[in-house]
Amino acid sequence: MNTTATPTKAQMKAAETEAHRLDAKRTREAQAKLQERAGKPGGRRKKPMSFHDAAVAVLQEEGPLHVTEITKRMLERKLSTSSGKTPHATMATILLRGTRAKVFIKVGAGTFDLRELNPRGAKKRPAGS
Repeated sequence: MNTTATPTKAQMKAAETEAHRLDAKRTREAQAKLQERAGKPGGRRKKPMSFHDAAVAVLQEEGPLHVTEITKRMLERKLSTSSGKTPHATMATILLRGTRAKVFIKVGAGTFDLRELNPRGAKKRPAGS
């Protein structure tokens, strides 16, 4: 004969509710830790763009710029980060690779633009771009 008592439906429901409450509490605590680490109320930090994507974003808004200006504006807007001593050299390499891939076009010494907005490589973009 089995002497162990089987839990009632009410007891099972209470245990299930308690488990959900604990899970929700752990989730809230984890979210609070993420917010703390990120240093802002939104939770996780936004991942910085790659240098290539940041260059595209800057050139779309600004037009043809010198490598150092592109890098300066990228860092000012916090589109990407760099821990190196020469982020402008990294940007120059990215832009030169992009010219081979037909994304960027060189319009002068160290000056680049987006090929799709300036297909002929003019120092200034054509009207309407």
